[in-house]
Amino acid sequence: MPSSHAHPHQQERFTVLRGELEFRLGWRRLHVAEGGSVTVPPGRVHHFANRSGVPSRVLVETVPALQMEGLLRTAAALAQDQHRAGRRMPRLVDLVLFMREFESEVSAPLAQSLIALAVRRLASVISSLGHDRRYRRLRESSACLADEQA
Repeated sequence: MPSSHAHPHQQERFTVLRGELEFRLGWRRLHVAEGGSVTVPPGRVHHFANRSGVPSRVLVETVPALQMEGLLRTAAALAQDQHRAGRRMPRLVDLVLFMREFESEVSAPLAQSLIALAVRRLASVISSLGHDRRYRRLRESSACLADEQA
């Protein structure tokens, strides 16, 4: 599951269709069982995880959608690449480019403005040096997959 994060402009609603999830909303912890739901307002730092050991099915609604589909597809492509390479963490270059591209959809909770500024500057340097080709290739492959499924 993703680490703690916030969506600056979006509300997220999670409805547990099967199984259960643990949520952290700010300092508050919640256990949401099958049939339950939780709404996360814009800007609220949150984290969720399935600690039950049994697969869960969750409906997630994000309003407004913005570029969440692209974010999720790109995150999946990056995670698959990370897994194939046997890395425990994403490549810093990919993470910086991802955070820059989707800054309207997701932000890190600690020192958000400093991180956003650093991400913008690093992304510009990375792109100007041509080190963004691999990320763009992964990003484009996730968009092609979306077109095929539509």
